[in-house]
Amino acid sequence: MLFGANCRSPMTRQSVARLWNATSPVNRLPNEILTKIFSVFTNPEDGGFLPRWAIINRNQPRLCPGAPPFGWLPLTLVCRRWWAVACTTPILWRTINIADPGDPLQLLQLALQRSENATLDVTFYGGHVTIAAGPVLRPHVARLRKLTFTENHKNKHLPLLSMLDSYMPNLDRLMVYGGLVPSRGVDPVAEGYTPISLSRTRFPSLTYLYVSSVIIAIEPPIPSTLCALTISDCTFDRAISLSAFLKMIEDCHALEILRLEGLPVDMSLSPISSSASFPNLKYLAVEDEQASRVARFLEAADVPRDVTFSFSSRYDLPDPPRFSSLLPPKFKTRFSVFTSVHSANIFITGSHMEMSFGGCRLKLEHSDPGSRWEKRWTCLSELPVVLDTSRLKHLSMRGEVFDAEEAHWRSLFEGALSLERFELYGLFRSNL
Repeated sequence: MLFGANCRSPMTRQSVARLWNATSPVNRLPNEILTKIFSVFTNPEDGGFLPRWAIINRNQPRLCPGAPPFGWLPLTLVCRRWWAVACTTPILWRTINIADPGDPLQLLQLALQRSENATLDVTFYGGHVTIAAGPVLRPHVARLRKLTFTENHKNKHLPLLSMLDSYMPNLDRLMVYGGLVPSRGVDPVAEGYTPISLSRTRFPSLTYLYVSSVIIAIEPPIPSTLCALTISDCTFDRAISLSAFLKMIEDCHALEILRLEGLPVDMSLSPISSSASFPNLKYLAVEDEQASRVARFLEAADVPRDVTFSFSSRYDLPDPPRFSSLLPPKFKTRFSVFTSVHSANIFITGSHMEMSFGGCRLKLEHSDPGSRWEKRWTCLSELPVVLDTSRLKHLSMRGEVFDAEEAHWRSLFEGALSLERFELYGLFRSNL
């Protein structure tokens, strides 16, 4: 009956199709289930993606060029109801990537409108259009939950970074990737760089902070609410001592993850009067050009004995490389893993060597990657220096071991008499 002569009108056919679709089992799903299905097509970590079937070619998404967060848009073509659900679900529009391709300002305005009062996850990529997006977003900064700035070379995106002067009560995650920074000892302000200010009064809910290759203002202090902090190849707007730097971080009482890639401190300033305590720290990564600077930082930082860590530095010849050069005095009493580990791995190449055990890592890298490390095999004799080898039962070695001599292997096994299993992987001589 429904498909008789009365269905010749286009409007009638649309009404019939709508009724027919309503009887489909998938359209009996609650709106909340549909929203979950849509959200599967948006990756919350990298801003989203478009599925392969929704892309004509790699450079031209069918529906939303330049808008990878909205990977669920192709699903809205299934039927009117799915489109209506997507358009009226604010959380689907909260993740916004702003870049040059397409018309990001129009997309930004649409997302801000349809996200209503939902919190926002915004990423600014490089390009002139992203700067123009700043005034559009500024009235909504109170809704920001995650904010990422990329490719901020010198003052290129200064208008965008000025948003950090605003009060953001809901901001939980902030990432700022900059360009090159001045060398250590050079005044960044005199070189034309503008420091970014990370006042704790403006970000009362901030728990995750990642800053890379930027100038950080010492005052006001960073937010004390942080649970995870990464400072990579940054410098401060003026010289800061190790004690002052530790005090700044120590105020973050809930800190659980701390990564420092290139210590932004002047070790020649005032001596350390007392250690800084980080009672809740679960993971610590410290990397610097000099192993002695890593060791000095660890000497001044009081961390839990069971903390998981990664310590690394570059190494200059002619002295033989030693893993222990990364560690503070009495390190075996400071870190329980050194006296409790039963299994360890050593990885050696012509440019770096690495020892890992119990989820922890020590790494030394040659300052000249093009040269070979003739004395790198001295690290094998360091095994009993670093670890309690009386407990060590399993040892694995990987890498370029073809030029290891008998004396090197002898020093290894004489220092690990309790070994029960030894595994060797890599390039080695046929007569090994």
